[in-house]
Amino acid sequence: MEASIAIFLSGAREATPGFTPVVVYLADSYLLKGGVLMALLFIAAAPARRRFFSSRNLHIPRTAGAIFISMLVSRILQLTLPHRDRPIMTQASEYADAYYVGMSSFPSDHAMLMTTIATAILIRNRTLGLIAIGWTTAAILAPRVYLGLHHPTDILAGMVLGAGICWAVMRAPPPPGFQAMVERLETKYSAPLYLLAFLFAVETARNFSDARAAARMVLDMVT
Repeated sequence: MEASIAIFLSGAREATPGFTPVVVYLADSYLLKGGVLMALLFIAAAPARRRFFSSRNLHIPRTAGAIFISMLVSRILQLTLPHRDRPIMTQASEYADAYYVGMSSFPSDHAMLMTTIATAILIRNRTLGLIAIGWTTAAILAPRVYLGLHHPTDILAGMVLGAGICWAVMRAPPPPGFQAMVERLETKYSAPLYLLAFLFAVETARNFSDARAAARMVLDMVT
């Protein structure tokens, strides 16, 4: 079934030379992917009082934890599950980039990460959350299927896992003393804390591309 979908989409790309570049731009634009979601997250999580991290049931720290777990789980699954080639790697496609050689497509880390963020927004604000989920589905994940970067089941599995991880982290009780620790850090070290949060938000919006590149470089150096 998915092979038939991949063949159909390959033909659709060839038949719509004017539309495909728009989809490519959406797929490559980190500003229109994670950037939009991070903006919605900050709006949804805006505190009712001065403190940003320790307010509203630790929503921002919980979201950061869910993001970290989601990315870790996606990477573990990609490395441990049977390898699955991306549709473009089995076709003579102009979008078959050497970057994807050897990378398993299941589950989609894009789907896991972006759905984690969208779910965090939905938990905090229903209206913004529905907008985030719609944007994630239509502008972030659908283009990846259209371009052959993922099979539909890669995306569906990633969305289910990302939503499940976020829901579990948001519902889990915080470790003893965690709230007090966050309040203390935000009181004494607000500037460096906000700087780190900004850098984390930028890397999240970019799907941790810079962090991945640095990790690959270090691994190449030590091996």
